[in-house]
Amino acid sequence: MRTLTFVVPDPPPFREHPGRGAGIESPHATPLTRAGRAAVAANPDAFPFQFEGVIVRYGRTVWNVDPIGYQPDHSILEVLAAAGAVWDPDSYWSYDSQDRDADYYIVTFVSEAASRDRFVPSPITSWTEVPAEFRGQWLNAPLR
Repeated sequence: MRTLTFVVPDPPPFREHPGRGAGIESPHATPLTRAGRAAVAANPDAFPFQFEGVIVRYGRTVWNVDPIGYQPDHSILEVLAAAGAVWDPDSYWSYDSQDRDADYYIVTFVSEAASRDRFVPSPITSWTEVPAEFRGQWLNAPLR
């Protein structure tokens, strides 16, 4: 099994508009973009990394983006794909957890299929609302 791990300052990126993918210019994307580009620069022949799954251990911030049509890890993947660090697959498995005291988040891409015995997901317990200006015009009502 091969893995690729990034440890990045909180908060993770989110989409500027829910109808478009995130990119290197998205809100909070700069630290993750820099980490992805540094990995590629250090070993260009190893990238983009192809993976089967992703494990994210969020810090203080987990954006509540489900009501606006995507999952928190989607933006992370989109930013790293735009930076050339990972290949954006058609589908992948994912496990999420949270350390509410951490001022960073950890993203690990894994090259193998998921195993029931290998990962034990834990629920996200503290969601952060996406600012209204990034929810899209039709979604500016408060999220519940």
